[in-house]
Amino acid sequence: MKHLTTILLLFFITSACTIDKPIEFRKIDDVKVLGINNNKVNIEAKAYFHNPNSLGGRLKNVDIDILFKDKKVANINEQQSLKIPGNSDFTVPLIIAIGMEEVQKNMLSNLISILGGRSMTLQFKGFIKVSSRGIGKKIPIEYTEKINF
Repeated sequence: MKHLTTILLLFFITSACTIDKPIEFRKIDDVKVLGINNNKVNIEAKAYFHNPNSLGGRLKNVDIDILFKDKKVANINEQQSLKIPGNSDFTVPLIIAIGMEEVQKNMLSNLISILGGRSMTLQFKGFIKVSSRGIGKKIPIEYTEKINF
């Protein structure tokens, strides 16, 4: 009987600490152009999330496509091991290198957009993968940001 009580107690403790609500993607912000070199635009940004669960976890993977005028110009595919605290907001740093040759494939209209307006609108589409207690989940990301040079 003593063993049954211990097993039931452990079951209730562990079942109370599960990820039952999805981690929420909030926004991509703090987008900064770090510079242009080697025919690439280097951009830094932060992805903001909220973990509504009491249990934390770890960020395992970031896989985000960056699109300019609905065409893929870069991809962020990083393995990470970032701790995600429970019941809190957290950020994921992103470093993006966009090849100007990708942006300039439709050269005239894209060049006018970038050089004339000194800005470009990027779409971020993909997911991050988080895990807690060995269980992985994908959190979708879909966001649009206008970047000024």
